[in-house]
Amino acid sequence: MSVKKINIILFGIETVGSSLINQILASQKAPLENRKFELRLPIITNSTVAFFEKPTVKNAWEANFIQFAIPFKVEDIISFVQENELENLIAVDTTETDDLLSEYFELLQNDFDVISTNPVIEKLPADFNASINASLKKFGKEFFFINPIKKEAVSETLLKKIIQIAEKQDLKLAV
Repeated sequence: MSVKKINIILFGIETVGSSLINQILASQKAPLENRKFELRLPIITNSTVAFFEKPTVKNAWEANFIQFAIPFKVEDIISFVQENELENLIAVDTTETDDLLSEYFELLQNDFDVISTNPVIEKLPADFNASINASLKKFGKEFFFINPIKKEAVSETLLKKIIQIAEKQDLKLAV
């Protein structure tokens, strides 16, 4: 049985983001043959810099982030994904600002599903939701908002949603 690689691009490394990273890393400890999916974190960002995975750097994300992170724009992330031919892309926004929200459209257009815990979404006008829904329909992607009120359970909910998207992608391929 082949293991499908799911590439998660994480925006935000505060409480929820770092908890999700640790859960993903813990899931990687199971033997590969016992997993249906391999969850990867090829890019991790905070609000100003990003760590782009390198084949020569082992997965010690906090040290790597401090040592190797560089300033970025969403276009840099999309270029990295395309150059490295990454598939099964899920952008996870755990930030709490409006900086990334307008970039959701660019991510959807470039083959990303998007999951957000960003509370700013709830304050946006209805036309934002209408535009997101139009983009979802146009590009055939998924968007989920997970309310971050229960911070201790958010990373578990994120992980479940990531796996749900990965399983839906499998169904699409099988049809």
